[in-house]
Amino acid sequence: MILRKMVKEQTICVFIIIALAEFASSLYLSHSSVTTDPGKSLAISCKDKGGQPVMWKGPRGSLSANTKPKIQDTSIGKLLIFSPTRIQDTGNYTCSVVNNKNDNSVFSLIVEDALKFKDTPEVQRGKEGDNATIRCEVNRPYKISWQLDEHEDEVGTKYIQIGDGLLIINVTREDNRIFVCEALKSSTGQVMDKKIKFIVEHKPVPITIPPDPETGEQPSVWEQDEEVYGFLGENVNLTCEVEAEPAPRFEWKSAKGQNKIGRYLNVGSHKSVLQLKMTKETPDKYQCTASNKYGKLKKFFDLQIGTRPQQPEAIELKTAGSDFLELVVKVPETDEDAIANNMEPHWLNVFYKVEEAEYWDEQEFNITLDTYILTSLNSSTKYEIVAATKNVAGLSALSNITYFNTTADDDTGTGSSNTAASFSLAIIYTILLVICKLA
Repeated sequence: MILRKMVKEQTICVFIIIALAEFASSLYLSHSSVTTDPGKSLAISCKDKGGQPVMWKGPRGSLSANTKPKIQDTSIGKLLIFSPTRIQDTGNYTCSVVNNKNDNSVFSLIVEDALKFKDTPEVQRGKEGDNATIRCEVNRPYKISWQLDEHEDEVGTKYIQIGDGLLIINVTREDNRIFVCEALKSSTGQVMDKKIKFIVEHKPVPITIPPDPETGEQPSVWEQDEEVYGFLGENVNLTCEVEAEPAPRFEWKSAKGQNKIGRYLNVGSHKSVLQLKMTKETPDKYQCTASNKYGKLKKFFDLQIGTRPQQPEAIELKTAGSDFLELVVKVPETDEDAIANNMEPHWLNVFYKVEEAEYWDEQEFNITLDTYILTSLNSSTKYEIVAATKNVAGLSALSNITYFNTTADDDTGTGSSNTAASFSLAIIYTILLVICKLA
């Protein structure tokens, strides 16, 4: 009961305060405050509820039809017109009854530039192992935040927000990504974000060798030579690919000290290929050096003459489906010399295409499989198929072309199985006829 009485008394007090406030001021303002950008059009209406004349006064004195902002009499009241709004218009504007200056209401205007980022490049850089600051600033009072959802556990230790950006402690190549900076304009609630690509600069490192688990260091030399084989009379490619920022410069050398050792092909900015014509003099040790301002990385190749494996003898169809062909490929036995020289085939490559199509598809299999299944094929389609064995040096010659058809969507089998199915249906049909006659 006491609580209800208190609530009732408070409610009565609120009504009394509202009534006194309405009684205290006879003026009506269309807006009490506005925050806007420069260059906008804005009109604020002031009217006395009793019909008394009113006047406007700005931060720098009285206003009229010839001032900026200007005053205009209308049927809805005396308008305070900003056309356009300017930053210097920011301030308090007072509307009062002409004969009673104490009867007034205040309109507050804030004109400020729209939220814009400044000194915030879209691409910023830092060096691996150093501390780096990603800059993010805007032109007005703001609150900056960073989207670090995946790294919340590292906020405050690895990533520290500072006045003009985000401080990254001990930059690693994992920091090479997009960071998102968010700015909140407190006066309007406007939110903008800026995507910043952070590039980590570092020395050349192998793309296939992880860093040392204890030190985190990348090796400056590949641990062992890469053995490469080529067939006499054909081209062979030595490939040197690294991660580096800025992009590396590549140099090639041979152990024999030749100045011009082959054809240099740069594939993009982080990959270099040395193409050599394989002769009896070509086998040698070759060295690739990738370097930038932070360091060097060397890779060594041991180029040897390879022996081409024997080609497949025949391709046979075991099973056909609507979207696959199961093949049996007859491969000749490998001779002892090939095995001794590590030239035995380990893979079988099957090339196939829709008859009369221009391009071939390829699937590679372990050669020890009993059958080789081509998948993701079209139904009721005729395919051209060839195969080749493959060893560490390369592919054999291609087999003869064979042609096989996939089945319709609801049919699977081989030629013999289809015949058996037809024979079974004939037997069932004969039995049904006999039963019908007996009935």
